[in-house]
Amino acid sequence: MAFPRSPRTSSAFQSTRSMVRDTTKSAAPPSIADKRTVLVLTPHGHETAVKGSNVFVCAVERGWMSQYDFPQFWNPHMRGPLCYNSPAVRSILPYTIKRTELVLAGRSKSECGRSRGRSEGLVRRALS
Repeated sequence: MAFPRSPRTSSAFQSTRSMVRDTTKSAAPPSIADKRTVLVLTPHGHETAVKGSNVFVCAVERGWMSQYDFPQFWNPHMRGPLCYNSPAVRSILPYTIKRTELVLAGRSKSECGRSRGRSEGLVRRALS
């Protein structure tokens, strides 16, 4: 089943802080997960739920981080825990946050794609 439209800020995209903490803990070994920073998705974007003491940042990624032609792109039930290491926090996480902001603002796939160049500029600057 394809999900052709953005769900905007559907409650299906929201998670409790405890669910995110528990889910992201499975994304890394205990030596990393026990000291990670945890981001949760709110109707306004990602917020820090737990401030960690190491460089790893973990979140539950949504279907809209898939390729634009993926049929499940807008599936509100598609979620997966992910932890970013230090280079990814500087390079990939800003792109994830920007794309999420666009989705929460109700942007279409094509509008998100047009913003991709600007987001990729963020990634290139973070890596240099």
